[in-house]
Amino acid sequence: MEHVVEDEIYIDGELFLNNMKRIFRFLKALWRYILYGNRVSFNTFSKRINLCSSCENLDRDKWMCNICGCYVVKKTQMDTEECPIKRW
Repeated sequence: MEHVVEDEIYIDGELFLNNMKRIFRFLKALWRYILYGNRVSFNTFSKRINLCSSCENLDRDKWMCNICGCYVVKKTQMDTEECPIKRW
């Protein structure tokens, strides 16, 4: 049985599972960054964020990638992360 709440998260169902996968991917990225990563330079960040802002897969309301589900403002700052479609 699926239940919809106002922010579109299901108690049971596919959207709940997708959110759990996104949380797991975030935790993996965070651990990778903590163990091995650094922040990129401002120039690298600017190039990455410009590429993301022109991408058709960007949810411009949330600044979230529709492919991987990451918030691009955070992901583009991490040198351990890359674009899921290899734009950067």
